[in-house]
Amino acid sequence: MAERTGKIFETGFPYLSRRGIVYDWPDKREERRKELIKRREELAEYLLPRLKKYLEEWEVSGLHPSYPYIQLGEKAVIFHFGGNGRWIEIDFNMLEGFSAFHNLDSWKEGIPGFNLSSDTVEFFDEKIKCPRIKKLIDKIKIEYFLPDGETNLPLDSVPGLIDKNIYEWFFQVGKLKDIELEIGEKHIEYRFSGGKIKTENGVCNGEIENGWNIFGTTFVMAKLLDSFHFGKNKKSF
Repeated sequence: MAERTGKIFETGFPYLSRRGIVYDWPDKREERRKELIKRREELAEYLLPRLKKYLEEWEVSGLHPSYPYIQLGEKAVIFHFGGNGRWIEIDFNMLEGFSAFHNLDSWKEGIPGFNLSSDTVEFFDEKIKCPRIKKLIDKIKIEYFLPDGETNLPLDSVPGLIDKNIYEWFFQVGKLKDIELEIGEKHIEYRFSGGKIKTENGVCNGEIENGWNIFGTTFVMAKLLDSFHFGKNKKSF
């Protein structure tokens, strides 16, 4: 099998928000939808042990003899865990992608769903390397992989990435404060209160101390990587 690499998400890179998740197929949307319906049982068996691992890793209540469990619909796979009607739905026909949350209110509950969505894309495409959120000892690490063998952000085609009026707007939307920008020969680093985003060697890495910053940080990282799509089509932010 060839090594997985990053890929442009044509409708936008995925991110977590306070109201759920925005995660769509990177491309071939209609083809993937058909595959999801056809292979949903196989997909469910592939994802269930991964969900159990994420729930344990992030200390999300839900590991119980009865949970998590799978519900298969005609066009969807639903993973139930814990009480209060909490579930993650992988569906062929979501408005903002293929993944949706129900009653997952905390950042800890959202992260397993984000990684599970990345697993879903990688299940159908053996060449792509999707974004991941990892737990370290004293912080949270977020990885977005740059597409098409790129090593850094496309400053030449999208100069708005270092235009203070533009990049600070992303951080304001993400409710991240005290922004500083550093541009090196081989890296670009945005620092903010409680974390940083650094792009080098083909990876956009985010590091945060407070889990609630996961929403704003993934949003900003997704918007930064959307620049590859804008640059390719010679558009500006």
